[in-house]
Amino acid sequence: MKKYICTVLLIAVTQVFSQTCGTGNFTLTTQAEVDTFVATYSGSCDTVNSLVIVGADITDLSGVNFLTTVVGYLRIVSNPLLTNLNGLQNLTTIGGFLDIRNNASLTTMSALTNVVSVLNYIFIQDNPNIVNLSGFEGLTSLGGGTTSSIRIIGNNSLVSLEGLNNIERAPKSVVILSNPVLTDISALETLNLVGGDFTLGANPQLNNCCVLDDIRIGQLSILGAVTINNNDVNCSSLYDIVLSCSTSRLDTDSDTILDSEDNCVNTANTAQTDSDGDGVGDVCDNCPNVANPTQIDTNNNGIGDVCENDAGLNTGSDNGGVGIGTTNPHSILEIADGDIFLNNPYRGVILKSQDGKCYRYRVNSSGQLIGKEITCPDN
Repeated sequence: MKKYICTVLLIAVTQVFSQTCGTGNFTLTTQAEVDTFVATYSGSCDTVNSLVIVGADITDLSGVNFLTTVVGYLRIVSNPLLTNLNGLQNLTTIGGFLDIRNNASLTTMSALTNVVSVLNYIFIQDNPNIVNLSGFEGLTSLGGGTTSSIRIIGNNSLVSLEGLNNIERAPKSVVILSNPVLTDISALETLNLVGGDFTLGANPQLNNCCVLDDIRIGQLSILGAVTINNNDVNCSSLYDIVLSCSTSRLDTDSDTILDSEDNCVNTANTAQTDSDGDGVGDVCDNCPNVANPTQIDTNNNGIGDVCENDAGLNTGSDNGGVGIGTTNPHSILEIADGDIFLNNPYRGVILKSQDGKCYRYRVNSSGQLIGKEITCPDN
């Protein structure tokens, strides 16, 4: 309710401080009419009541860049030569509905990126060459009008809903129907409320709908009917979505990164740091600074072969290992029982790091192990 009131106030305030072009609605049916509209009103106004752009020869809307507000509806329909919406980049508010339909050459709607308010529905239908919905990133909610809904129907090249990433609520309904190559609806991740029905159907290549598993876990509320059918196997029903996503949304190590995307499935590593870029996270990489995606460790000593001069030369009695209390050492030095005692508190164990630096480790008066860089003995 608060968002609805804010939207209405935004429209009201915009009207107070803006200048309206003419007194009625405008319908532009030719490029010449577009050019005349621009010549008549550019520089003198920034608002129209309602605007319809429908014309067989319309190719260029760049001149209407003085418009910031449409009080009523904006319809861009049946413009076979229009390839983009450049000219609408300063538009911020649509007080009615937005209808973009049957534009055979339209490839992008990115010019709408500054639109932050649409009071009623968004209708994107039968635009055969758009591949995503880029241009709607500024919208977080539809305004709450009586038909506040999102309808994405029959767009033959639409692959992704990218562009709807920030929409949190649709007060009425959502319809995504008959988009034959649609494969990605992950942009709906932020959607948390649909006030009416939700329909997802006849998208035959859509096989990953795990974003809708939020319905099951209560992060997405749909107050009307849910209809999901005639998509690919894993999206053919809500049951199939839940079934397929119960595995793909696993997070074994509870680090908020799904197993399917986690570079270290069994060890928590939210940062996903991978210093050597081999696809294995540093926290579980047996050679974190040298790429080794296969993680081969021939001698099974926890150090990847690529980090050892020769994986077979430094371990085991067959290769010169020294055993104390054992005749079968499993490393260069193995003490089967007993302690190692260093009597000089200023001495310790010297280790060489992978970047060639050496550190002496000794204990302080509190029993803590302290490392200090020193000159390597083999220098």
